[in-house]
Amino acid sequence: MAAPASPVSREDWDKGVAILKDWGFKVVCGLEVFETRSWGVETDRRLAARFLEIWQEAEVKAIVGARGGYGSLKVLPHLELAALEAVPKRLVG
Repeated sequence: MAAPASPVSREDWDKGVAILKDWGFKVVCGLEVFETRSWGVETDRRLAARFLEIWQEAEVKAIVGARGGYGSLKVLPHLELAALEAVPKRLVG
């Protein structure tokens, strides 16, 4: 899972992950899902780089956005589209 928009509370995360695990999914994420963050281009670049890392992991079949929001749009210009296209995945958000 990724959280390019805003961080997620641990309580909300645990509830959602429990449902996904009940459905048989394996859920992985980094600590950035929970970290508070400053707003700015450096944060956008860091989140885009992390999204690409997750996308390129061989064991990952799909990425689910932990939450949506304006921050997701700010990450888009910093994504390497050719790198995403090279490794097709499902994106759920």
